[in-house]
Amino acid sequence: MFRHYLLIAIRNIRRHKRSFFINWIGLSTGLACAFLIYLWVNDEWHFDKFHANERRLYQVMEKNKVGDEIQVNESTQGVLAAAMKHDLPEVEAAVPVMYLKNVGIYLQMRTPGKVAKATGVFAGKDFFRLFSFKLLQGKPEQALAGKNNIVISEALAVNLFGGADKAMGKAIDWEIMGKQEQSVIAGVVALPPSSNSM
Repeated sequence: MFRHYLLIAIRNIRRHKRSFFINWIGLSTGLACAFLIYLWVNDEWHFDKFHANERRLYQVMEKNKVGDEIQVNESTQGVLAAAMKHDLPEVEAAVPVMYLKNVGIYLQMRTPGKVAKATGVFAGKDFFRLFSFKLLQGKPEQALAGKNNIVISEALAVNLFGGADKAMGKAIDWEIMGKQEQSVIAGVVALPPSSNSM
C-alpha cells in the first residue's frame, strides 16, 4: 500500500513539476520561519533564568517625557532603591545598578605597565546577594561592602594581572569622564552565561 502511494506521488511530481517546486519552496520557507521563531522565543524565555531568585527579581525603569516623545530608561535615581526598600513592604531587598555601556561610558583601567578599556556596572553592596553571578575570587557579601572595592571580570583580571588569583587585593586606577579614581580589587567574577542581560 505504501509503495502504491509512493508511486502515485512520484508520478504526480513528474506530471506537475512547477506546482511541486512552488509548494516545496513554500513549505520549506514556512518550516524555516517557524523554527527560527521557536529559537528566538526559547532564547527570550530562558533569559536571566540562571539566577537563584529569578522569579522574585524585578527591574525598575524610569519613564520620562522629553518634548513629545516618551523615553524609557533602565537607569533610575540612585536613592530610589533605598526608598523602595524603606517605603514598600513588598520589597524584600533592593540594589541600585547603573549600566555604563547603556550611556556609552568606557573606563580606562590602569595598573603599572598596562592599560585596558572596559565598560562596567556601578552597583550597590547587595548586588551579589540578589544576583547569582559566580565569584572566582572574593566573598559575595564582602566584595562590594567597601566604598573603594571593585569587582572585575575574569578576562580583565587575566589581561591586567595574568590571572584571577593574582588580581585580588591589588589597587587599580581608573578614569571616568576625566575623573581619576583608585579602587581595590575585592573580587573576580566569572564569565556569565550568554543568556544574561547585564
